[in-house]
Amino acid sequence: MDSAFTNDFSQETWYQKYKLGTDSSIEDTWRRVAKDLASIEKDTAKWTEEFFSILKDFRFVPGGRITSNAGSGLEGTTYINCFVDGFTAADQDSIEGIYTALMRQAQILKSEGGYGFCVDTLRPCGSHIGGIANQSPGAVKFLELWDKSSEIITAGSGKKNRKDEKNFIRKGAQMVTLSCWHPDVVEYIEAKKTPGRLSKFNMSVLCKKDATVTYHTFDSARELWDLVMDNTYNRNEPGVLFVDNMNTMNNLYYCEHISATNPCGEQVLPIGGVCLLGSLNLVHFIDIETKEWKYDELREVVHKAVRFMDNVNDKTYVPL
Repeated sequence: MDSAFTNDFSQETWYQKYKLGTDSSIEDTWRRVAKDLASIEKDTAKWTEEFFSILKDFRFVPGGRITSNAGSGLEGTTYINCFVDGFTAADQDSIEGIYTALMRQAQILKSEGGYGFCVDTLRPCGSHIGGIANQSPGAVKFLELWDKSSEIITAGSGKKNRKDEKNFIRKGAQMVTLSCWHPDVVEYIEAKKTPGRLSKFNMSVLCKKDATVTYHTFDSARELWDLVMDNTYNRNEPGVLFVDNMNTMNNLYYCEHISATNPCGEQVLPIGGVCLLGSLNLVHFIDIETKEWKYDELREVVHKAVRFMDNVNDKTYVPL
């Protein structure tokens, strides 16, 4: 086992998900990433060593797409872990609008980014579609397009024929949200009762109070809440997001509106927002004997890590 790892599981994770064909050890991975992020500095050699010093021994752990793709030479991949997108066409709920958004999803997943979006804009099941004398299958049925797209794009072949290919393809990570007032909300909440349906999604209900039209009446809000809780208990979906509070407490409330999150759910983001990840391993900054913080060392690593992440923003491919 590589001496940098404390257990076989950690080494296997690196080998399967982050090792490139050119990496023979985790030190090679750190060196590859450090060199790439230092390449836009005037003193590249100096900052390669500075960045390597914070990556070494996992003191600073950048997001998975950075570790996997920085320095790989793979121009179609991104260093950004997740994106939040939305329907941005002039006619959002048209076939053109839907497939334009689906194309962006495909580009994001192809680049190994995760994808989050809100489908409030999709008309409910049974809605009349002018011009074709037919009815819409509804928001939940349309989600099957995104689900199948994710399955195919990230499937790979199961074969590895070249040494410069990755050991692992990042599976499609997706989050979808729908407001509690949407007419399809019950179908949405119960979607995963059908085994295999929308299996490429995390799902959340947006709890909000801005509905202007009543589509369905419950005896009480608790009836809907109990439906969510029952399905969450039995099928682990959906979650809930108190989106009114999110927007009220957002310090950028005056210039953006939030209706979705990244696939993991910890980053609430507007359309066009991205999730740029990097973590400090705080265990390294506590003196084992005295149990005191090593603040000077922590301060130095934070300074270098911020510069490192700024360089990620300057270098990465953004598939939008």
